[in-house]
Amino acid sequence: VYVLFRSVDRLGILLVLANLLNASMILLMFSRSSASGLLSLWGCAVFMLSGLVFLRLSYHNRNPDARRRVRVAIRKHVLTAALFGMLWALLPVIVIPVTHDFGLVTVGVVLAGMVFGCSLTLSRLPAATLAFSVPVTGSLLATLTIYTDVPESHLAGLTAMYLIIIAVCVRWTRTPCG
Repeated sequence: VYVLFRSVDRLGILLVLANLLNASMILLMFSRSSASGLLSLWGCAVFMLSGLVFLRLSYHNRNPDARRRVRVAIRKHVLTAALFGMLWALLPVIVIPVTHDFGLVTVGVVLAGMVFGCSLTLSRLPAATLAFSVPVTGSLLATLTIYTDVPESHLAGLTAMYLIIIAVCVRWTRTPCG
């Protein structure tokens, strides 16, 4: 269990960097939209959570007693994934109602990349994978269904299928850690 946890722990830095990079791109791309005020608050929350996670991971890597607290650390990874999932779930709610088709495509591409990237990286912790993926895809599903025309709402069905595929693949292909 400890070896599996250490591999997830090391990949945590990669997840922090992915969150920072994608949040920066979203803030840059929508800086002139009517959603820029709410996106600024959202971006601050993503950057603050990323900083806290980075500090926690840095401390954990230097702590010699960390091996004894693997179960607690796994729960912290799941909680962190859930917090990031909730933050990313806010993105389509903020952006899609006030932007045009470009905003829809941009948000869809970024969220798809985040969901698949985080799912692959966190696949050793199925609870963390689902804690991130479910809120993000659920929010995208709801936003696509409510705020878009019929052709775009078919993307909601595709998004739901992606979530099911992720859940099945993570459950069947990896040995869970905890």
